[in-house]
Amino acid sequence: MPDEDALVEYLRAACAEVLQIPPPAPDVDLFQSGILDSLSLVELLMRVESAFGFAVDVDQFEPDNLRTLRRLARCLAPHLRRDARPSMAPDAESQANTPCEPSLVETLQS
Repeated sequence: MPDEDALVEYLRAACAEVLQIPPPAPDVDLFQSGILDSLSLVELLMRVESAFGFAVDVDQFEPDNLRTLRRLARCLAPHLRRDARPSMAPDAESQANTPCEPSLVETLQS
């Protein structure tokens, strides 16, 4: 499975891109702080699905595990192959031909 810290950093970047906000801290409660609601959570998970090429089944996760990016990364990591890496940068829709930063890709590959 990919390095959890690298996955957290990818989620921070994806969250910032999807929500057009500065990247949230890994342990901030995204719902209590008002950063996420159910619709923006779906948008974030769709970005993850698109980047990593697998379907996220939120029914498998306890609701509390969706509250922070670190908890979400812990839930997602076991579902990713060891060599998993995002296929595109977090803003894949706007930069369709731009690959992920090499440092992030290398970290996710290890």
